[in-house]
Amino acid sequence: MMKTMNRMLMIAIVGLMSVSVAAAADTPGPMNYLYTYSNFAYNDSLTLVEFTSQFSERGLIGKPNETGRLYQRLKLRNFQGVVVASTDWISEVKIATTGAEPGRVLMGVQRLALRPGVYSAQILYRDMASGGAVDSQSFTMKVRAFTGATIQASDIQISTDLEPSEATDNPFYKNGFLIRPNIATVIAAPFLVVNSYMELYHANRVPTSEFFIRYSIADTTGRRVQQEDVKRQRATAAGGIVELHTMVVDELRSGEYYLVATVFNGYISSATDSVQVVLPITIRNPDKDFAITQQQGNVLLQADLLDPMFAGLKESELETEFEKAKPIATQQELHIWSALQGAEAKGRFLTQFWLKRDQTIGTPANEFQEEYFGRLRTASAYAYAMAPNGWESDRGRVLLKYGKPDNIERHVNEFNLKPYQVWNYYNLNYQFVFVDRSQTEAFNLVHSTAPGEPRNENWVKDYAEMHRGAFDSPQNNGLQGNR
Repeated sequence: MMKTMNRMLMIAIVGLMSVSVAAAADTPGPMNYLYTYSNFAYNDSLTLVEFTSQFSERGLIGKPNETGRLYQRLKLRNFQGVVVASTDWISEVKIATTGAEPGRVLMGVQRLALRPGVYSAQILYRDMASGGAVDSQSFTMKVRAFTGATIQASDIQISTDLEPSEATDNPFYKNGFLIRPNIATVIAAPFLVVNSYMELYHANRVPTSEFFIRYSIADTTGRRVQQEDVKRQRATAAGGIVELHTMVVDELRSGEYYLVATVFNGYISSATDSVQVVLPITIRNPDKDFAITQQQGNVLLQADLLDPMFAGLKESELETEFEKAKPIATQQELHIWSALQGAEAKGRFLTQFWLKRDQTIGTPANEFQEEYFGRLRTASAYAYAMAPNGWESDRGRVLLKYGKPDNIERHVNEFNLKPYQVWNYYNLNYQFVFVDRSQTEAFNLVHSTAPGEPRNENWVKDYAEMHRGAFDSPQNNGLQGNR
C-alpha cells in the first residue's frame, strides 16, 4: 500500500525549538508536557501511529551544560484492561548554557505500528534526576484502519514549519519534508497561517484526471466560516502521495474551530466517493477581536441598544425569545439574564446577544440569527405532548445548538428495541442517540460523544431494550440468539 512513502519504525527523540523563558536550574519549573498522535497507513493489517510530545527544559533538574534526562513510557490497554503494547524511552538533552537559548522546548516523535482499534492509553514521564513520582496523562487512542481500494486520507497534521529537506536523519523528516508539528494546535498572531500535512492513498484510482480537496474552517456549531477548494492531479502510480496546504486565517476572531479536509474522488459536483478528516484547532487573533468589539460598539450605539423586533414585547414574550436562544447562550449570559428585570432591560440584552454573534457587522442582515431562526422552524417538527414547542425537546435543543446533522439513522422496528435515532455530525465528529423511551414520539437524548452532553456507552441496555429480563432468563435459551 505504502511503497511510495518513506517509512521508518524507530524511536526518534529530541528536536529543539527556542522560547524566551527561564533556564533549567536546581529547582525545576513546570514540565508543560503536551502530546498528540496521528494515524497513517502502514500495511494491510497495521497502522503507523506517530506519537509526538513536547516538554519544557525548565522541568528538568540540572545546571548549564549538564545532561538532563526525561523518562517516558507509552502504554496501551484494550478495554478489558489487558496491556497490548508498551514502549519506553529516555530523552537526553544537554541543558543550555546560562544566557543561551534558556528554557527550550524539547520535541520528540515515537512511531509505532499498531493494529486498528480503540485503546485506553497512558503516557508516563519523570525527570530521572529528581527521583520523584511519575506524572501521567490518560486518554483514548483511536487507531484507524486503512483498508479497501477507495480514496483514503491519513489524519491531518498542522505544523509550525514545513520545508523541503534531505535530512533523513532528522526525527521530523517525512517524505522529503521537515514537518515540525504544532502539538498544541494553536494558531496565534502574528503568524495566522494553518500549514497542514496529509497523506492520500489510492489517488491513482480516481476515475477522473483531476480530483478536488475542500479545506474548511468550521466553528463549534459546525458552521463553515472559511473554505477553499484545491485541484490535484490523479496519481500516476499506486501508493500514497503527500498533500500540503496553507490557509490564511487572519480574518477569524479568537476561538475554538475545526480544520476539515474533504477529499473527493473527482470533481466535487460529480464525485462518487469522498473521505473527510477533522482536527480541532484554536485561533488567537486579538487584533480581529478588538476590531469586532469596536464595530459592535458602534452598531449598538447607532441602534440605540434596542432592536425593533424586541421593542413593545411584554416581559413574558421576551422570556420566550430567550428560551429559544438558550441552547447557544454562554454561562455568563445565562447568569446576566437571570438578574435582569423588566421588558426594557431584557429587550436591550437580546439586542446585544444577537449583535455579538453577527459575523458581518455593518451589513443589514445578521446571517447567523437568520440561520438560527431557520433551525427553530425546523425544530417545530419535534413537538409532542410534553413539549408542544419543538425547540424545548431534546432533539430541538441539539438542532439549535449544533445545527442540522449530516446524517440521521432512524431505527423504528428493530427486534426487542424501542424506536431510536442516531444523529451524526461528521464535521464535529459528534454523535447523538435519542430513544423513544415512552413510545410517544418523545425521543430523549441518552448518549452523545459531544463534550458536556450525557454519555452512556450502555444506552442500549439502559434505555432501548424492551423486554430485557424475559429474554435473558435461562428458561429462554432458545431466544438468546435472536437478541
